[in-house]
Amino acid sequence: LSGIEELLQLFAKGELSGGAGFNISQNELDRAQLSMDDIESCYPATPLQKEMYRLCQDPNLPITNVTQMITVYEGVSSQFMDTARFEKIWNRVISRNEILRSSFVPDEQGDTMLVVRKNATATVTVKDFSELDEAAQRTAIDALLEEDHNDRYDLSQAPLLRIYWVDLDKTVGRVAIIQSNHQIILDGWSSGLLLEDFTKCLIGELTGSDIGAIDPRRNFSRYLEWLDEVSNETCSQHWKQSLGDYCGTDPVLSIMEEPKEGGHQKGSYDAKEATIDEGLIESIKVAARSTQTTSNALFQAAWALALAKTGRSDDFIYGVTVSGRAGELEDISQIVGQATNSMPIRVQLGQLERIGDLVQSIHQSNNEAQSYNLISLPQIEKEIEWNKGQQLYSSNVIFENLPTPEIAVESDSQQDLSLPIGIKETWWRDSWHFPLRLFVVPGPTTWIRIAYNKDMFRAEDIEMLTSTYLDYLNAVHEKIDSSVKELIEG
Repeated sequence: LSGIEELLQLFAKGELSGGAGFNISQNELDRAQLSMDDIESCYPATPLQKEMYRLCQDPNLPITNVTQMITVYEGVSSQFMDTARFEKIWNRVISRNEILRSSFVPDEQGDTMLVVRKNATATVTVKDFSELDEAAQRTAIDALLEEDHNDRYDLSQAPLLRIYWVDLDKTVGRVAIIQSNHQIILDGWSSGLLLEDFTKCLIGELTGSDIGAIDPRRNFSRYLEWLDEVSNETCSQHWKQSLGDYCGTDPVLSIMEEPKEGGHQKGSYDAKEATIDEGLIESIKVAARSTQTTSNALFQAAWALALAKTGRSDDFIYGVTVSGRAGELEDISQIVGQATNSMPIRVQLGQLERIGDLVQSIHQSNNEAQSYNLISLPQIEKEIEWNKGQQLYSSNVIFENLPTPEIAVESDSQQDLSLPIGIKETWWRDSWHFPLRLFVVPGPTTWIRIAYNKDMFRAEDIEMLTSTYLDYLNAVHEKIDSSVKELIEG
């Protein structure tokens, strides 16, 4: 790591460029214990990546920002797929996507830099749980996920990705595939884009066909170069104006447990989930049209009311995840990487008479969050001189409005590409650096998920918060013209 830091000091002094070229002598490369072939390019990381890097470097903080996706397949035959071939396909995906070859190190000024390596490979970890019954298999998978989560990622290495192949039933070809990654490299939007590329590489491997080079629009460096040219001064000014007079209290603190001795170390998460009735979804859509807002605004209005009820607060902040994909960069939706950020949503109930006013206020705040997202939360806290000893907010809302992957692949081979594989089950786990998060996942079946750090909240308090949230979600669409105060006190 010290060698890379030394190399990046040269970058900071202008002796090494971002992009493909290097203006550095061989002697300096030798002194840094690197060869010309090791590094492709260097860029300043995004605001959220810098925050994730800072959190990961502190051993006293719980391990966070890890996503684990688990998919159970059936019909996986060794005739067309085994662990060696699977690993080969994944490494082809890594070689094609520069964000998967990226690591993170500080420069001379302590700023976080993203380093794209020319080469990086992953080794698939193989586990055999086929001798266990289904209940024991699930227990073993949960233990494997916990072990993976607690193995803190070294962000100076690449890829920041781990792949597991778990045999469950060899007679029917049942296999669990686990993809674990640090969120510093990938956001939810990128998951579909990676699936598209994995499918291309899979077809290429099975048929021997030429899938061509990856679309250069996918390169995360395009986003970083654009970000480096954009000034965040307007972002700083906006948040200073919007939050400069804020002196409220985070309502989540009212149900947060005091840290145990040694602090909240484990970062172990649990969640409450609920499916939203189709009739309610339609009613929410109607209310959104009547207020000229979105369904997202109504889901967040119910969250704001639940927080206000829980913490007895009328001026508070929660966070919202913005995609970071609404910028002026051409084809920004095609980039594979971590473009999201968490932005503050301020709720001032004392200034809002009707529920409709609350919905419209949240809608407007979300638009502003998307427009002024090129700044990190610590930077915002510094701008508004926030010094209360805790983060500005500790809950975050994620409305999953992700693109559908296009996995159809044309092949120049005449080989039959139909494979007898089916997906039996899929689920995911993740830990974010906010201890409480609300996920809203729209689709044919819309569901919500309230994820929480088990070391920081009691299950019964989260159960009560979930119940309160669902009550308000069922009420807001009917009570657009009702008093905010009466609804909270009712």
